[in-house]
Amino acid sequence: CHKLHIHGPTSPYYMDPANNAKCGKTRSATPVHPRSRRLRPQRCTPQRADMTWVTRELLAVKLAIEEWRHWLEGAETPFVIWTDHKNLVYLREAKRLNPRQYRWSLFFSCFNFQIPYCPGSKTTKPDALSRLYAPDGRSHVGDPGSGAGRTIALLKRTFWWPAMYKDVKDYISACHVCAQQKGDHRSTAGLLNPLPTPSRPWSHIALDFVCGLPDSHGFSTILTIVDRFSKACHLVPLKSIPASSVTAKLLIKHAFRLHRIPEKIISDRGPQFISRLWKEFAEAQGAKVSLTSRYHPQMNGQCERMNQELGAMLR
Repeated sequence: CHKLHIHGPTSPYYMDPANNAKCGKTRSATPVHPRSRRLRPQRCTPQRADMTWVTRELLAVKLAIEEWRHWLEGAETPFVIWTDHKNLVYLREAKRLNPRQYRWSLFFSCFNFQIPYCPGSKTTKPDALSRLYAPDGRSHVGDPGSGAGRTIALLKRTFWWPAMYKDVKDYISACHVCAQQKGDHRSTAGLLNPLPTPSRPWSHIALDFVCGLPDSHGFSTILTIVDRFSKACHLVPLKSIPASSVTAKLLIKHAFRLHRIPEKIISDRGPQFISRLWKEFAEAQGAKVSLTSRYHPQMNGQCERMNQELGAMLR
């Protein structure tokens, strides 16, 4: 079992770049920091789409150095880049370079490194890394969607490092391919039934509060009252979220007095709308209270849509 440890400042670094429609890069004899990137022709610029294999191999070296530049730049000892492409060995001695290679050679001049040749049969680490490649550019150990437990069990056969379980769990939770491959074991949610369409204006109204708005003359909250038949609305500015008694007075002043007493009042499960006082107020007016389900704001969709537009205009 290999233990991963912090690399010493005087110890040399070793990198094994590889290119086979992908770029695999491993650093040191034990691969403690692998990276993988796919070179997709359909996403390449016209200048990059016509790359030769020599330029692609050189690009793999450049990407590897850029990835660990904070460790490699200014290193006391030269770092080593193993390559199975013999043309890269003579990179610094080449007299004819195209503009792209010339720009990259200026970048390479900032680093102290060696490029020895290594046959392809011996560069096993980057080849193995490229086989673990996933379509989203991330490398996988095992099958995508196998979960944190199986991945950790597979990694423990060869590696160990502190906080290993947390790192693997965070990595998998952020992996798009794993999320697609993972099966959904949750029960199917029930179908939402639309609310019946009212037969006349202001017979069914919906209420909600919009909070956290920029302060304007001391007002930062708005009470939204929407008629579900005509989509007409009243917007009442408030300094804070009121209690049930104040909400009832506002409703009488801005809705009941101007239109009529509704048959049904739809609202969320805020503390103002689940209190006993609010229920007694509705019963006294002959209106029925209808509360939305928890975590289902779409049940009060007209009011929520009005709040969205209002927030976009005022924030």
